[in-house]
Amino acid sequence: MTFEIFNSLPVLETERLILRPITFDDADDIFEYARDSTLKRYTTWQTHETLKDSVAFIRGVVRNYRQYQPAPWGVIHKDDNKLIGTFGFCHLAPKYQRAMVGYVLAPKYWGQGLATEALKEIIDFGFNQLDLNRIEAICSDVNDPSSRVLEKAGMKMEGILDEYFPMNGEMRDGKSYRILRREWMLTRK
Repeated sequence: MTFEIFNSLPVLETERLILRPITFDDADDIFEYARDSTLKRYTTWQTHETLKDSVAFIRGVVRNYRQYQPAPWGVIHKDDNKLIGTFGFCHLAPKYQRAMVGYVLAPKYWGQGLATEALKEIIDFGFNQLDLNRIEAICSDVNDPSSRVLEKAGMKMEGILDEYFPMNGEMRDGKSYRILRREWMLTRK
């Protein structure tokens, strides 16, 4: 199934951020944060060893855009005019009106509320533009910062998914979160 909107992602804006399609010009910024070993603790992907790893990531994102498949926005910090992470939908099930979000933010920008700000914008987009009823996210059981982001964005933990993620040579449990359209509507009043 294809999703035309991903071929030409609209630019979204928050108080401190611009969310826009990722381009090959973003390779240096992506490499700067994706090589940070701090991320290894929380992600299922390997940190980038060379700029070529970041270019390969972008190639996959651009391919998904061209093929009308879910792919993330690049998150630009307005003060720095720098790409500091990626946020977006990684799985969509339009027949069931649900989607899953995924994200990464450069560790240098953690603890400033930026991840919550970006995630809320993605959630708004999902309910407003994609007509979703349910948005889900799963984070590792050791990723307390991400759990806080999900909760601050209005998501509720539904449960633990045993041995869900292969991370750093071991299987980690996942914490499953969700927000429903009716819950989101209450926060908008």
